Amino acid sequence: MPRCSRDRRGGVGVLQLGVAILAFVTPARAVIYEVDRTDDTAAATLCTPDPNDCSLRGAFIAANARAGADTIRLPAGGYWLTATGTDEDAAVTGDLDAVDTSGELTLTGAGADTTIIDGNHSDRVLHVFAGVAAKVSGVTLQSGGSGDGGGILNLGEATLSNITLTRNVATDGGGILNLGTATFFNSTVSENSAISAAESLWLVLAR
Repeated sequence: MPRCSRDRRGGVGVLQLGVAILAFVTPARAVIYEVDRTDDTAAATLCTPDPNDCSLRGAFIAANARAGADTIRLPAGGYWLTATGTDEDAAVTGDLDAVDTSGELTLTGAGADTTIIDGNHSDRVLHVFAGVAAKVSGVTLQSGGSGDGGGILNLGEATLSNITLTRNVATDGGGILNLGTATFFNSTVSENSAISAAESLWLVLAR
C-alpha cells in the first residue's frame, strides 16, 4: 500500500505510487461470411445476418476489401460463376480472386460431394495471388477454363483439404497451376486436361 513519510523537518514527503500496467494482446478473430444465395452477383457483399445479402462472389469481394483473416462458409449447393469477364483481378467477374495478403482466407464448403463451384467454362475457378495464404476445404471446383490453371492458379500458399478438382481445362495445369506452395490433403484431382504440362497438376515448389 502507498506510504507517506515525513522528513526530519516534519514536512510531508512525496507520495510515491507504483502502478503496474498489464497489456493483454489477443489475436484478431476472422470475420465470417455466411453465403446465403447461389446466384453469381457481385452486388451481394453485405453478408449480414439478414437473409439473401451474401453471394459467394460478394463474400470474396468483401473479404478482399477488409484487412485481416476472413472465413467464407459455403452451404451445400451449386454455385455457377456466370459473371463472365477474364483478366479482372478483384473477383467482380470471371474467377474468384483472393488478393488480400494481410490475413488468411478460409473457404469452407459442406463437402465436396454437395458443394460445387462451377467455372462455367469461361475462366478458371480460383486465383490465389502472391503473398496470400488460403485454405480451401469441402468443395468441388469444376469446369474452369483458362490459359493458366483451369481449376486453380496458385501464386501464394494454398492448403487444399477434402476437395475435388475435376473437368477443368487449361493450356498449363488443367486442375491446378501452382507457382507458389500448394499442399493437398485427402483430395481428388481427376478428369482435367491441359494442352501442355501435366493434365491435372503442374506443381512448381517455391524456393
